[in-house]
Amino acid sequence: MVYASNHLEAQKELWEELTSMATINSPWVLTEDFNAFLSPQEKRCSGGVELGPKCKAFARFVDDSGLCNLGYEGIPYIWCNNQAGDRCIRLRLDRAVGNTEWLRANSTCKVQHLDQAASAHTSLLLNVPLSDAKVRRPFTFELYWMEYEECQKIVEDTWTSLARGNPMHAFMHHISDLRRNLRKWS
Repeated sequence: MVYASNHLEAQKELWEELTSMATINSPWVLTEDFNAFLSPQEKRCSGGVELGPKCKAFARFVDDSGLCNLGYEGIPYIWCNNQAGDRCIRLRLDRAVGNTEWLRANSTCKVQHLDQAASAHTSLLLNVPLSDAKVRRPFTFELYWMEYEECQKIVEDTWTSLARGNPMHAFMHHISDLRRNLRKWS
């Protein structure tokens, strides 16, 4: 779940951090309040609609990270400034986005905008049917694999490959790649 700041610089930092995580080859999905919208159709107000710097930075993040908007069912605008008449602004700030791996694994998921409660935001529900959830046994490294030169080479090649991001993201990238490569080999 994401809660993006209202401040552009803080949002840019968050988008950069999340973009560096996008290099991990695993399914992932982000939901909730991004405090930005992707298109003029996602804002309803009395004046004209332009995509400001926050919205452009958010759209760049979604594109650079290879994420797809998961769409929605229900009311189109899930945030309101609670003003009346010409001062009323409605936006779609909350959403769910996922990478292609996540979409492949969860092809029948649905995002629902629920009825607005007392908050300025409407609740968001990401419904992933259990039939979509693939049950995979956890990865286990078998000690006897080290007896095989091929396994040692896979470990060495994977661990010495270049990984982007801060040290923790690089470490997680190496672990993810190693698990995938050893599953293919075994």
